[in-house]
Amino acid sequence: MKKLPKLFLISLRKIFKSSKFILILLPVLICIVFLQDLKASEFEEIYARVWVSSIQEKGKLLAERGLDVDAAGPDWVDVVIDSQRLDDLLSKGYDVEVVFRSSQERNQALFGKDWDLQFHSYSDMVAEMEQAASDHPDILILDTLGYSVQGKMILGAKVSDNPDSEENEPEFRIIGCHHGNEFMSVEIPLLMLEYLTDNYGSDPQVDHLVNDLETWIIPMMNPDGRTYGTRYNANGVDLNRDYGYIWNFYSPGIFSQPETKVIREHGMKNNFSISLSFHTSGDVVNHVWNYRDYPVADSAFVVDISEEYGSYNSYWVVEGYQWYQTFGDCNDWSYGSRGDIDATIETDNFDIPNVWSLNKDAILAMMERTDDGIRGTVTDRITGEHLEAMVTCMELGQPVFTDPEVGDYQKNLLEGTYTLKFSANGYQDTVISGVAVKGRGGATALNVELESGSEFYATHVISCYFYDPFSYPNNYQNNPTNASATLGLPDSTFASLGKGGHIELDMGENTPIVNFPGDDFTIYEVGPTPDGYNVYYSELPYGGTWYSLGTGYGTTSFDISSLSTDTIRYLKIEDDNDGSATELYPGCDIDAVTHPREPVSVPGDVNADYLVNLSDVIYLANHLIKSGPPPTPFEAGDVNCDCEVNLGDVIYLANYLLKSGTPPVPIQECECEYRF
Repeated sequence: MKKLPKLFLISLRKIFKSSKFILILLPVLICIVFLQDLKASEFEEIYARVWVSSIQEKGKLLAERGLDVDAAGPDWVDVVIDSQRLDDLLSKGYDVEVVFRSSQERNQALFGKDWDLQFHSYSDMVAEMEQAASDHPDILILDTLGYSVQGKMILGAKVSDNPDSEENEPEFRIIGCHHGNEFMSVEIPLLMLEYLTDNYGSDPQVDHLVNDLETWIIPMMNPDGRTYGTRYNANGVDLNRDYGYIWNFYSPGIFSQPETKVIREHGMKNNFSISLSFHTSGDVVNHVWNYRDYPVADSAFVVDISEEYGSYNSYWVVEGYQWYQTFGDCNDWSYGSRGDIDATIETDNFDIPNVWSLNKDAILAMMERTDDGIRGTVTDRITGEHLEAMVTCMELGQPVFTDPEVGDYQKNLLEGTYTLKFSANGYQDTVISGVAVKGRGGATALNVELESGSEFYATHVISCYFYDPFSYPNNYQNNPTNASATLGLPDSTFASLGKGGHIELDMGENTPIVNFPGDDFTIYEVGPTPDGYNVYYSELPYGGTWYSLGTGYGTTSFDISSLSTDTIRYLKIEDDNDGSATELYPGCDIDAVTHPREPVSVPGDVNADYLVNLSDVIYLANHLIKSGPPPTPFEAGDVNCDCEVNLGDVIYLANYLLKSGTPPVPIQECECEYRF
């Protein structure tokens, strides 16, 4: 127990003399002083090594639900456990060697009694970042992205030549300290922040990176864990198992902790191209996937930049799964849900100058690679408004997203020729082929304008879990699909959820499912054979209640008129747990979720395609002369507002389009009763 400060004791004596109730208050005051320390001791952290004699035994161990794996080798797995899990592993016959009985024992053994003084504390980190922002206000702003369990700030520093503005530039991110006892993971981000700010104006490479990129540095995302020198946050949760992509009960829930919510919300506001998450201990470049042994869609680029990073320091470059399997980690969520190529960099946890020397140039190289490929903006063809859009390289499949504020995108690609599809909610897809990429040294510019369309669709994967019946090292051998296949309009590309698996989708902040007459949305289930599934909705993306909406089989449409809400933003689809878990493409196969655009009245839009052009003239003439389909709605055909739909409207609309005549009159301005 810490000693009470001398001045604090003197103050207590003065209070004691002046108040007869101090005997009641004193225990309360002492509890307040030590509350933080008591909180840290609530959770056991036993560091142990489990020796395994075969790949089968290793696979069996990794399949233990909720087991917190720290590292692995050919014949061993390092785990962080409590006494109950230790007894459980021993009872199952595992060869378990306890290395440290607590985080404090570990820290003192590795770093000595003054372990906390060898690295930046939370207060040191705050002071250093505030000083950097004060010294370099022209290229750095400091933002409190959110707060930890115990209310400590999670600080992010944005480094750019116009840090107060969101610009049309590639974005790069560095995160440190998912695990509070991985002290070096704080030091490297802070040193990079110092390097960029101190060398701006004198180093041409730094000038380029600051002027042409937006870089976010988040040195300490787990300040509570760092304060106590523990792996976990103040709730005893491993934050790097709390993300939503292939989450599998390794934390209390999907994005259950305030710290991971902060990273998700920040990631949703920024379209990061490349990210680095620093960890210890080991000399490793760990790239996606971590949950399965299957090349990611962008494997060529991912492996290329990972090997380049390793070329600077001889770190081992490995797909995460091939090292050891994890679920619900930051890398897989960043890539699987956001298209951000995020790698874990494992460094030594000692000798700051040496680790910095090994990683500085490698980090700078990754920043340089952020602009490789194709980049541009996506806008509305008519208004020029920047759109929140999805960009998919058709040869690869995994989408990236535009910045929600500026509308710019960055698709990292190696040299070659590609076909890109551009999609935005309520707009028609646009496909552009023959786009040449020169490789390194700058991106090919491609700005795209989209035409309005008639349907909305799911825009983001919040979370997912695809059930898998196999064990390490053969997980997901029958399911090569990706969750992002559920986004966008139907295209026959699907995500197989696995038997009993599920996916949670965001229909968009401004484009929720809306209750209209008739069916309100459709789930396209398009696999080899029709499958059944359950559908739920919620008011929150995570942490809320999921209410049943009904069941589907194959492609099914749903009407929400009987619900207590008129709009739905968050949707959950869960396989009905029927069928074989080992078949190819197991479980239901979800291609898309769409719903009609809210009916709007566009003057002159006779055929309801949200455009006004000669097709409307032809459509109306065909209705009047050849008994073709009527205008939608019928009154949309009365473009001259004379309370009749006749050939005069055809002539009026043609004159407007071809000779810049008087524009069509909005329906709401015509107070007419029409005869159908």
